[in-house]
Amino acid sequence: MPSILNAVFVFVIFKIHMSSDVDSMLNEKNSIISNGFITSQIKYHTEFAPFARRPLTSYLVKSTSTSMGVSLGEAFVMVNFFLLFLIGLLLFRLSKVIGSRFQKGIVNLIIYYLSFTVLFAFFPQFLAMMNLYNIV
Repeated sequence: MPSILNAVFVFVIFKIHMSSDVDSMLNEKNSIISNGFITSQIKYHTEFAPFARRPLTSYLVKSTSTSMGVSLGEAFVMVNFFLLFLIGLLLFRLSKVIGSRFQKGIVNLIIYYLSFTVLFAFFPQFLAMMNLYNIV
């Protein structure tokens, strides 16, 4: 059950960000992944000191791109949405470890996925509120 709920939420978040009606960092108001923009952002995160000190995501994206033969944009989407799914599973597991009942673990997942920073993670900060208004 938690895996299915995780998958549904991750899929919904993906669909929100890939909608051609909104200007997401993933698609730049198209219905396809914006490889050019994402590639430039990965390069920026590799070179800019505050981000370069935390290279895990950049490394995973580049490794996925190389090993699977996909573009950096596609690898970025695969890695980040897989990590989003994994975090949901870990959150549910943590809820169980600290003694929460099954229902409370599910509520924790729902609250996590509906939080503003997760639901609108791939929108530029200044557009996130405008996109929330357009979706609702």
